[in-house]
Order: sequence, then structure tokens, then C-alpha cells
Amino acid sequence: MATTINPAVSGVSYRKWLIHVGLYIVGVSAGAFITYAIAHALYSGIAALASPLAWLSVALPLVSLAILRDLGVRVRVPYPERKQVPEWLRRVLPPGLTALTYGGQLGIGFTTRFTYSTHLALVVTLAAVSSMKVVAVAVLVFALAKSIVVITSVGGSSYPEFEQRILKRHRSRVLGQKLLRLTNAALASAASMVLIINV
Repeated sequence: MATTINPAVSGVSYRKWLIHVGLYIVGVSAGAFITYAIAHALYSGIAALASPLAWLSVALPLVSLAILRDLGVRVRVPYPERKQVPEWLRRVLPPGLTALTYGGQLGIGFTTRFTYSTHLALVVTLAAVSSMKVVAVAVLVFALAKSIVVITSVGGSSYPEFEQRILKRHRSRVLGQKLLRLTNAALASAASMVLIINV
């Protein structure tokens, strides 16, 4: 996954690694813009055929399912349940292209394993936004947030090692993973309220 984009794994200098992080952020941004374009086209089509309010009848049930999943309910969500971005890409592509590809797939989001409801909430909320300035700012914040994982992986030599450190950290805290999932459910609920108010 994206955490394998670090100097220890790719065997590059820190200067080159910073370039790879930049490429990763570009990839996430490009993937997020692709997802936005598709979601906005769906929103525009539904709004033209029915009304903008009809988008809520599509978006809210999907986000509700994702929130329920964050809360521990076993429900189907619109994401594949297979592994994250394939690790074999790292062995096939040069490090810079790997960073760009990983970023693009994680930016699109729906091509990777489902993680949290906040991504879906962002997509359906942003779909109703026409201002490219607002979309650009949201996508940039999303891309920078996704890059935190890459930056924190610098000390590791592999994704499994990094994943073990993260999981240990979650398990050693009072609520650990539950707190993370509750926070995501709360943020997705807040995004849904923003969507309801603004549509």
C-alpha cells in the first residue's frame, strides 16, 4: 500500500523520496478529481431528471450503510472487500510511478478495500458542489490527509511492519480502533447534515 513509499523500501534518498511523496499527493488529487467528476455528473443527471433533492435519496442510504459499518454492523458497502492497492505494483513499477499509481487508486477510493464512511460522505457531499475553488480546496485537504500515512511510514521497512505498529498503537489505547471508527461515523454524519442543508 502507500506506506511502502518510503526510503527504506524503495531504496532512494530522502530527497527523491520527497519527490515521490509529491507524486503520491498528485496521484491522490487526480484520483479524487476523477471521482468528483463522476459523482458530480451523477448528481447533475439526477438533479436534471428529478430535482437536486433526489440526490439525497441516493446518497444518504449509501452513507448510512457505511456509517453502520463503522459502528460495527455487518452491512454491504459499495467498496470491494479485497486487499488495498496491490503490493506487486511496487515490484513492477519504478518508485515514482508506484507513488503516483498508489495515490491515484487511493484518491479514487472505490477501487480499494473499504475503510471508513468519511470517504463516501466526502464524495456524495462534494458531488453537489459546483464551485471548482471549493472542490479544489477539499481535494487538496483530502490528498494531504492521505499523505500523513506515507509520511509516518518513514521509519518502517515494509507495510506489514508499519501496519503492526499502527494496530499495536490502536490496541494499546483505551478505545483504539473503536474511537477511530466512532470519529469517522461522526464526521460522515456531519458531512451528511451539510449535504442535507445545502441541497
